[in-house]
Amino acid sequence: MYPLKDKASEGRINPKGIPYLYLTEKFENTLYEIKAKYRSYVTVSEFQLARTIDVIYFYDPIVDYYPYLNLEIEKDINITVLNEINRAFSKSVSNSDQTAQYVPTQVFAEIIKDEHYDGILYMSQFFNCYNLCLFNIEDGYFINSELLYIRNKYYEKINLTTASS
Repeated sequence: MYPLKDKASEGRINPKGIPYLYLTEKFENTLYEIKAKYRSYVTVSEFQLARTIDVIYFYDPIVDYYPYLNLEIEKDINITVLNEINRAFSKSVSNSDQTAQYVPTQVFAEIIKDEHYDGILYMSQFFNCYNLCLFNIEDGYFINSELLYIRNKYYEKINLTTASS
C-alpha cells in the first residue's frame, strides 16, 4: 500500500514526514521486512513500475559467495565498500532501537536523490532477493492486494476467502 503522505514514519532511507515507496520481489521477504507479527493481519500489495527508472545499486554478490577470493587490491577495496553500503541499507532497526540509527543511510539517500536517481536497489538481509526504495511513490502503481492472517511464525500464506477458521 502507498505510505500516507501526512504520516510517513522514519525508515531506513526516508526521513520522518517524507514518504518513499519500499518494494521487494519476494512475498516471504515482505513479511520479514514489515516485521509481521504472529497472529496478526497484514495487507500485502503488488506494484508495478510506472516508468523506466534510474536507480543506484551497491552490491557485488561475488564477495558474499566467495569472501576469500583474491581480487585486485583496488577492486577488492571498492567492492568491500559497496557491499558495506548495501548492508547499511538492508539492516533493519527494531522498534525498540532508536531511529537515529537510520540517519546515516537517510543522509546518504538524500545525496543520491540530489544526483537525480529515482531510488536505491539493495539486497535483502533476509532472503536472496532485491529491495527497491523509490523516492517518488508515484513511480510505482498499485495492481492488487491481499489480506493475510499470520498464523504461525514461519509466515504461511493463507488466503482468507478460502481458509476455514
